[in-house]
Amino acid sequence: MLTSSTPASPINRRRSGVGRLYRSADAAALGLILLCGLLARVVLVYGAPVFIMKDSQSYFLPGWDLAHGLPFDLELRRTPLYSWFVALVLRVFGDQLVPLAIVQHGLGLITVAGTYWLGRAVFGRGVGLAAGLLTALAGPLLLFEHYVMPEALFTCLLVLGVGALVAGLRLGRLRWYFLGGLLLGLAALTRPAAQLALLALPVVALAMRRPLRGVAVSTALAVAGLATVVTPWMLAVYADYGVVSTGATVGEPLIFRTVHQDRGFRLPDPRLTPFSDDARNQARRTVLEMAAKRENPSAMVHRLRRDLKLSQPAADVVLRDVALEIIGDQPLYYAWSTARLTGALFLGRHEALSYSWTTRRDRAGEDTLENWQSVDRVRQLIQPASPTQRAAYGWVDRVVNVFQPSRLSLPIGVLFALGMLGCVLRPRWRAGLLLGLTALALLLTCTLFSGAVPRFRYPADPFIHTVALGGLALCLDAARSLAARLRSRPSARLAKRVPVTADLVGR
Repeated sequence: MLTSSTPASPINRRRSGVGRLYRSADAAALGLILLCGLLARVVLVYGAPVFIMKDSQSYFLPGWDLAHGLPFDLELRRTPLYSWFVALVLRVFGDQLVPLAIVQHGLGLITVAGTYWLGRAVFGRGVGLAAGLLTALAGPLLLFEHYVMPEALFTCLLVLGVGALVAGLRLGRLRWYFLGGLLLGLAALTRPAAQLALLALPVVALAMRRPLRGVAVSTALAVAGLATVVTPWMLAVYADYGVVSTGATVGEPLIFRTVHQDRGFRLPDPRLTPFSDDARNQARRTVLEMAAKRENPSAMVHRLRRDLKLSQPAADVVLRDVALEIIGDQPLYYAWSTARLTGALFLGRHEALSYSWTTRRDRAGEDTLENWQSVDRVRQLIQPASPTQRAAYGWVDRVVNVFQPSRLSLPIGVLFALGMLGCVLRPRWRAGLLLGLTALALLLTCTLFSGAVPRFRYPADPFIHTVALGGLALCLDAARSLAARLRSRPSARLAKRVPVTADLVGR
């Protein structure tokens, strides 16, 4: 049987060759950043014990119970996905914390790859490579992948969700918007702030001059994707507690913000609240008395439930009302304080390994290790650092300090502003506005409700660094353009002189 084939044209061969070159360059860049990220994470897994903090227990215990066939008893103030994630890891790998940290570092590598793709898609391969390397080696991200905390899971899902929305904006394919909504819905079940990316989506789509109908359809698809994931859990919360919520509460963060994070608020005098049999009045007085002593919001909820027999939602409502009363009496101070704390959160802080190594004793002096070991079923999971880990402390410290964003906070802030400006001025960069707006919304929401909590900033770091590197690319492009103009001016002046010289020679 004879077959015939048409030889490829030179143009087609050239295009396929360019495509192979681009794919090989992407593979090389991605391989480099993943290798750097992997080596840094291997050092942490080998040389550091798994870290815990005060909030770790309230996430871990429900997951441990679920993995062992016990009732899933999750506090109302917690979202469920990280506890489900813990249960899955424990069922697969057994009752150990090290596999949990290893899987979380694997999520960190996915975040690195997603950051490379985001930077490349919006600003070009150079920015993608640099953003991926910064994400791979960022000390705060490395450390919090090693905690029994939801930051690694949340950051990964947030980067993937925003990446899917960026793909939808650039490619114009509707399925990407629905996928982005699904991923952001999973992220919202880890931390509700993920939903803020959907608020930025129509703004960015309009900035890209998409038709109103297309903006409405793409936003609706993204919201539908998020609702597909979030609605079942909201219905479960409503069935258990009678409130419409993804699981996170408002009262505890707000009272933490006004009583602990910012000591500049004037607190109402509890002695001015008269004694009465009214449960609401008693609850308010109890909260104000504890606030005057700067007691922990969790202790406030515990006392309200123990002494006044309030439910979790009712206790949170009391905390919310007291916090709103404090804010309502001093709105200008609240606005100024929020702006100040947002700036402080953007600048960040140095995440020292020494602090994470000793986080089993939190800042308030409460012994987190003793609280963890007071629960018999998980006591054996926390062990002191081994001699090998203590010997490797110096190596781990060097890896964590390869890149600390707080050391470059001011340049990063300036370049971030320039990157946002570049996204406005350059139509092909405009999808990058979604990264910057999502990062700013995360920081602002954090300070509005909880204050400048450093770990709430780190999921925004991949976006901040990518946009800042876009600002650096804008500066380099401007410098090259200026240099080209300066080089062309002498040439132009010489070209004007040549005819005159030739004329003189002719004479």
